[in-house]
Amino acid sequence: MNSILKKFVDEPLFDACAAMLNYLHISFNEVTRTPVPFEGLYRNPLTKALQEILVKVENTYFIGTVDEASLSGRAAHQDESDVTAQASEGKYVGMMIFAVDIKHNQTLTRTELATLTRGFNRIAAAQPVVLFIKQGNRLALATCERSEYTQQWRDGEKLGKVSLLRGINCLQPHRGHIDILESIGDKAYPTFEELYKHWMQVFSSELLTRKFYSELSDWYAWAVQVARFPNDLATTEMMRSSTMRVASVSSLVLSLCGS
Repeated sequence: MNSILKKFVDEPLFDACAAMLNYLHISFNEVTRTPVPFEGLYRNPLTKALQEILVKVENTYFIGTVDEASLSGRAAHQDESDVTAQASEGKYVGMMIFAVDIKHNQTLTRTELATLTRGFNRIAAAQPVVLFIKQGNRLALATCERSEYTQQWRDGEKLGKVSLLRGINCLQPHRGHIDILESIGDKAYPTFEELYKHWMQVFSSELLTRKFYSELSDWYAWAVQVARFPNDLATTEMMRSSTMRVASVSSLVLSLCGS
């Protein structure tokens, strides 16, 4: 995985995304290696929030699609305009994959990442979308929950919570990020619905939070036993002091993660 992430620094964004998908056993239909203006994909009036975000975007890529044919080994090149037209009408059955390259010295906040992800999801009326977002040496992957409208007269799907895996350092990735990315490709999925469901489970904030707190709890139990500080003495009072220091470090980690 380390070598795959490094491609996002050393190689064109399309090639890096393709390498990541192949590594994760996700066979896809290639659409185009050439950047495509977001406005050419998005068929609705741009909101002010989207316009402000797009100023920070260098290039947008329509990487490809994942459907029953590609997952069964029959991947083929697809035309961007045809797929986009079908998707906007809810006629394309599959998952769409996009990527954006953020301009040098520009960054997107979590709110802006979520807004951009929703924008890409609105390109498709009823198809799930996965988005790669490259910001310098950092990478984010995003998707959005989708559900059917309760009103029968409304076409397409309603967008729900955005799931983000962000802040991945492509040169020095954190072990936790690597584990999460590896779990996406833990096995091959025969249908894009199963693949997307698995993707959403991996990116679930509840799952990621539970995993984080479990690991922090294990670390705390270990640290209390082995931590030694300058001038510590083998007294109950000093042991209590050491425990408090470890607890303070844990609190600091939690506050940093929440910021």
